[in-house]
Amino acid sequence: MAKRQAALAAGHGPPGHDAQQQQQQLASWLLALLAAHARESLREALALAAAPPAPRGWAPPAALDALSRCAALCVCCCLALQQQQPLFQQVFALFQQAERALFGAQQLQQPPPPPAGSGLVRCSPLAAFLEALEPHILADRLPSLAPEAVQALVEHFATGAGGAVPPQPQRVERCVLHLDVFTLDLDQVSP
Repeated sequence: MAKRQAALAAGHGPPGHDAQQQQQQLASWLLALLAAHARESLREALALAAAPPAPRGWAPPAALDALSRCAALCVCCCLALQQQQPLFQQVFALFQQAERALFGAQQLQQPPPPPAGSGLVRCSPLAAFLEALEPHILADRLPSLAPEAVQALVEHFATGAGGAVPPQPQRVERCVLHLDVFTLDLDQVSP
């Protein structure tokens, strides 16, 4: 009984009291933890990509795997927490910054090829993030995107992942068909 009175006096309230506020605090804490994890994962992947003999835009497969896992985790966590705003305001921004850090101020559409037999793969943080969005869009778990993300998604698939693969306009079409048309800027959607 004394513990309960102490909890009430401390402002914690009885169990279940202000559960929504506790859930918001927990979601906020988890999003901060996720952002820290994303920054660290991106830093490690960029370090792998910057290591010799990898030319700009190419990296060992481990770097691409790390980027893909980080992007998938970020998207899944934000969706599980029902927090789409941080997905695009924080996480998408982190992947954009990593892209600029890897490629410099000017995005390379087609990086120079790596040395023959090097085992290096095309490495793009932004591409990893956009690829992680696609299955959630197609499963209708992500009905809308920030305008910048729509534009990046369209450019990514319409140009064939920055020239890494042939253009894939059918992927743009499949994604757009699953997005809420009221949230789309049609000028950005047409490649």
